[in-house]
Amino acid sequence: MLGAIATPLSPTLALAASEVRVLTGDNSSATQRAVEALRTRLPRLMAGSEIEALSRRTGPAVYLAIGPAALRALVAGGLRAPVVSLFTSSQAFHQIVGSALAASSRITAIYAEASPEHQLRLLSSIFQRRVSVGVLLTAETAHLEPLLTQVARELDLEIQFHQVRANTNIVRELNRLTAADVLLAVPDTGIFSPDNFRDILESTYRRGQPVVCYSQGMVTAGCLAAAYASVEDIAAQAAETVAEVDAGHVPPPRYPAYWRVAVNDSVARSLNIVIGEDVRRLGERPTGTR
Repeated sequence: MLGAIATPLSPTLALAASEVRVLTGDNSSATQRAVEALRTRLPRLMAGSEIEALSRRTGPAVYLAIGPAALRALVAGGLRAPVVSLFTSSQAFHQIVGSALAASSRITAIYAEASPEHQLRLLSSIFQRRVSVGVLLTAETAHLEPLLTQVARELDLEIQFHQVRANTNIVRELNRLTAADVLLAVPDTGIFSPDNFRDILESTYRRGQPVVCYSQGMVTAGCLAAAYASVEDIAAQAAETVAEVDAGHVPPPRYPAYWRVAVNDSVARSLNIVIGEDVRRLGERPTGTR
């Protein structure tokens, strides 16, 4: 098991002693939905897009940053209060926080994507046999290799990696993994970008190589399946994290404790892959949700 996986706390949480201040990076519908989901779990939160206005409030506080822009603002603002990053990928979080994370015990995160362990558990459950898993990495995500290797070994999966250099042709690099039965996508903007994602899907689909990914949107776009955390899943864990901080412990950055499965049935039928209800029910839900 990976050390970065959170252990869910008791569903009965004491009300936070600190004020919860939510900094939003924009006013999009997705951000508004995130704020409302958080408000369901933390009714007394204060939300705004101006760090100056939030920081003028008095009393102890925990700041929640919705998205990368809000996280950048809070890191640059030099606040002494604890900061919890939400809805930002692990890659973006470490790019933004950088050395500030090593120098501070007050900045933490619930990453936007499901953990590598959950992705591989889903993959293993879909195929129910030993398969070969191909993974593209860059220098930004090379640190995932030992974690993925460990989990693959536990699940009796064969795994092969290919690290690509910056500014290379990703579709051509995929040819290094043609022997793999399935491609596992990890969040890496150097590989899966809006510019080349469609080309990657077309290339893998032509050779009958399914892709297991890390977001519901990617499944809609053509991946076979994904382990992912919903907005409500992240909000539930955020409330638990605030309780931890109020108890005097800022946990390390971690993957979502709660997750679920999305399946593209059209892709599954095209690739002659049967995905049963037991696979669709995989995951961990917060108390009171389905």
